[in-house]
Amino acid sequence: MIRLLCWSVLLFCSWHSVADITVRPAYARFTHLADSQAISPFATSMLQDAQGYLWLGTHHGLYRFDGVSLQHYPADSTKADRLSSDWITSLLMDSRGILWVGTRYGGLNRFNPATEQFSRFNWPDADNSEITALTEDDNGTLWVASYGGGVATLPTSAGQLTRFMPEALSDFRFINHLSVRDNQLYLALGEAPQRRPGNEVSGLVRVDLAGAGVTHWHNQNSNLAVDHITRLHWMPTSELALATFGGGIWLLQSDDSLQAFTTPIELNQSQLTDILTDTLGELWISSFDRGVWHYQPKTGQWRQFTHEALLRDGLQTNAIFAMFQDQAESIWFISHTGFSQLSAFARQVQVLPAAPDNDNLLTSNDVFGIDAVAPDQIWLANRESGLARFNPQTGALQKWPLPMPAGIGAVPTLARAVKSIAGEVWLGTDQGLFRLQADDSWTLLPLPLPRQPHISAIHVDKQQRIWLASRTDGVFVLDSRFRLLKHLHPNSNGQALPFSSITVLYEDQFGDIWLGSVDQGLARVGANLDRVEHWQQNMPAGNGLVYNGVQAIIEENGHLFVRAGNLKHRVLRSSQQPRLITGIKGYQQDSDVDQELKQATAFNLMYRFIWSDANQGFIQLGASHGVQDATWIASSAVAFGNVYRGGRQGLDIYPLQLTQRQFPPPQLILHQLSMFNQPVQPGLNMVLPQPLSQTSQLIFNHLQDMFSLHFTAPDFLQPQQLQYRYQLEGFDRDWLGVHDNNRVATYTRLPPGDYRFLLSARYQGGSWQPPQSLQITVLPPWWMTLGFRFMLVIVLVGTISAVIVWRFANERRLRVLLEREVAARTEEIEQQHQALQDSYAELKKAQQQLVTQEKMASLGALVAGVAHEINTPLGICVTAASHLQAELDAITAQYANGGMQKSAFDRFLQRVTDSVRILQSNTGRAADLVNSFKQISVDQSYDSVRNVELISYIHDVLLSLQPQLKKLACQVKLDVPEQLQMYTDAGALAQIITNLVMNSLHHGLQEVAQPQIAISLQQQQQLLHLQYSDNGCGMSATDLARLFDPFFTTKRHQGGTGLGTHIVYNLVTVRFSGRIEVSSSPGQGLHYNIWLPLRMTKD
Repeated sequence: MIRLLCWSVLLFCSWHSVADITVRPAYARFTHLADSQAISPFATSMLQDAQGYLWLGTHHGLYRFDGVSLQHYPADSTKADRLSSDWITSLLMDSRGILWVGTRYGGLNRFNPATEQFSRFNWPDADNSEITALTEDDNGTLWVASYGGGVATLPTSAGQLTRFMPEALSDFRFINHLSVRDNQLYLALGEAPQRRPGNEVSGLVRVDLAGAGVTHWHNQNSNLAVDHITRLHWMPTSELALATFGGGIWLLQSDDSLQAFTTPIELNQSQLTDILTDTLGELWISSFDRGVWHYQPKTGQWRQFTHEALLRDGLQTNAIFAMFQDQAESIWFISHTGFSQLSAFARQVQVLPAAPDNDNLLTSNDVFGIDAVAPDQIWLANRESGLARFNPQTGALQKWPLPMPAGIGAVPTLARAVKSIAGEVWLGTDQGLFRLQADDSWTLLPLPLPRQPHISAIHVDKQQRIWLASRTDGVFVLDSRFRLLKHLHPNSNGQALPFSSITVLYEDQFGDIWLGSVDQGLARVGANLDRVEHWQQNMPAGNGLVYNGVQAIIEENGHLFVRAGNLKHRVLRSSQQPRLITGIKGYQQDSDVDQELKQATAFNLMYRFIWSDANQGFIQLGASHGVQDATWIASSAVAFGNVYRGGRQGLDIYPLQLTQRQFPPPQLILHQLSMFNQPVQPGLNMVLPQPLSQTSQLIFNHLQDMFSLHFTAPDFLQPQQLQYRYQLEGFDRDWLGVHDNNRVATYTRLPPGDYRFLLSARYQGGSWQPPQSLQITVLPPWWMTLGFRFMLVIVLVGTISAVIVWRFANERRLRVLLEREVAARTEEIEQQHQALQDSYAELKKAQQQLVTQEKMASLGALVAGVAHEINTPLGICVTAASHLQAELDAITAQYANGGMQKSAFDRFLQRVTDSVRILQSNTGRAADLVNSFKQISVDQSYDSVRNVELISYIHDVLLSLQPQLKKLACQVKLDVPEQLQMYTDAGALAQIITNLVMNSLHHGLQEVAQPQIAISLQQQQQLLHLQYSDNGCGMSATDLARLFDPFFTTKRHQGGTGLGTHIVYNLVTVRFSGRIEVSSSPGQGLHYNIWLPLRMTKD
């Protein structure tokens, strides 16, 4: 109602006001589709469907756009399901969701979204004129206007176009636009951009569809000064507005009179092409020669957007054909340079760009400093161009170049900061601080330094002190008369600053001054200049900054926020002592966002962030929202309900109420199915009988094992912030994330089964939206179906049953034969088994006898050797006894004769003593030999387990083998540790050593010049390691492999039995449960390694 009242007042004033209308030049940031997409620049028309897609008509075909990618529909005259012509002139989406496409000389095309195919409707009488406009009435009838062919209709049930009132409207064939309302048909006739009529008939025509009456308004019978009408538009007041080609805008009144709509003079003289009323009730008027006008009924203000050659993001041409507003309230401008978007955000952002040749714009792009003195007075430090004063309300701009001091200091090269103090404007430069005089000259304020500092910020605090921050020399504090009170820097006496380069200066609610540096963190100077505190990156977590580079400081809702290193921080204060800083919170993760940050609208908006409740996250504004991406540190101000932001593209002014605009959550669309990397057309394949977006289940057979699902969420403002994730339940274990440029999910070789495809989206940093689902079924091959398996089971059961019956019968027949055969064979086997047992017993008996004989032979050799050894001492004893007997007989005879002398008796006693000593020595030796023989023979004859002192026992064994060793003069080297004892079968141990020595003497050392045997014993944990080696002739690999075989000997014809090493092997492995290894090669002797347990258990 309020909007309608505003329009009513506007129309009343437009009929009667004759005052001049002021038009303010306006600049905004447009996004141009051709900059990011490969699309024809020759744009003609556009619309948006219910799913959010934009359909774009060009001279080179039809496009569908989702904000990231384009789907091109080119013409192909040879295929009936393709477009009939590439030159698209008009588009219409009817009430059924059918897309109608008007072409130039190609007739009308209908696009069916269910099949994504076109069908054609030729113009009546085969005269395919240029279709200029399409509309649908309340009955669903399609009305088609052409330039040269009049009007045609296409009822819902009709299959072809029909000329409408060809006789009555024969003079009205060159139609630019049409509209149907309240059973009335309106036609706009006359010249239009790139169109020239074939006759002189122009103006407005109305046809009463109920009574078939025709009314024609033109310059001869109405107030129309120029009757070339290009566009018809229904105003919010339900009045029909006529846009003319050089005659302004006219309104058709209820009494059928035409009244001029009061507009700026330039607009009345322009070649108007379109009229649009946006969702706010504001009027947009496009022209073919002077850009676009914007009218706000609430304020009565007119703005004009025109092409500026040096503005890359501005309007690209003044020749605009048409306009369109999408669902996000962005207005699109259609021209021969393409499609240009002006978002709802961008329309609220006031831009002051740079163009050196335009006095109404900045000279340089970069705005380093801002001082918002009043809503109509904004001072700007414009880098190398100096100072500027801007009036946002009128667009007026005044500029002053950089100071050029005469002989005092260096010449400044850039303007860094600006501040209006007590009606005087001060400019901070890289060569000191300057004051603007009334005569537009500059005066330098000299500071007591060898060179003037680079002033980066100027501030007047609550005590009227002036703070000058510099990028080189710390901060200067001046009184209200600009006298220096204090100079704070790293080397200053008393309170020293932690850094000298300052980029940001801010005063909080307590009068404390906060200073930010490029790379050394944040500092606070007390209001009384009595303390300096410092926070930086390397402090403990929660106490300092996350990054040192401070970019902005602002206090909002009682909280001090800091932006450093492109990360948001909040200074934490004590609730009891607010001036006491307890830490600094860095918002590093999405989960760190708190209510305080959400409500800091100015702080967030300063760096282009808006909190979205619908998405539960921040949305970052960009060029598509009308704000520049690159802004300068400290080049900002918040005042009068606006944020003023300077950057590399001039000045941006956006209202704080901008944060009230909401961002609806992304609307997901599954729009295409591909199989084996080829798109599947809906309706042409049983898998996809209708569009994927309308499908709830997909069913694949086992051969269709590679498919892709393409998805999107149409967005034309921030598509780069969209994030997607998907999961195939029953196959994927977790969500899989994708970005906006790879919006496809591909699966190959899925096992048969039922799955559910889940798809979700969000804006970066926000919450994931509830997932969209699609059921997917993969059918098994016929041989894996339940029916086939059931039949297979039946066949298998029947076959198995038949086989079992046959086998039972056959087995019964064979059983009898088998039993007879088994009985006969069993008897024969038993006889053979008995014979084998008898033979085995005889062999074991013979083997035992041979082993016993070998042992007895060994014992016999031992006896013979011992007997030989005993013979020597016994022979000596016999000789000594015989000599003693002769001496006794001689001394007895002397005694008997009484002639025994003392000397003879003494000699006798001496000889007796010598003989007795000889007898004692040799009898003792014989006794030792007998004892050794007795022990060895007993040990070898009986199995006994006892403690054995190895060194003495081995000596005894070797002593018993001494005769055999002497025969070959063989030396034995024995290495046995002292006190080494072994609880073992001593006889078996002696048998092992005896057999090894005898085997060496008989087989290896016969032809060796200096035969040697080495025996070494070592304890290894619970084992005795016996190493035995000789320097004999050795053995070949073939003989060595058979060394432990029974009856294997190399001296069979010389009395060898072949059981010596076999007995050794059995004693080691069976009796001792030990291990024996042997190695040899010809000429290298024989080497044994034997491991025996140190403690043997009794069997």
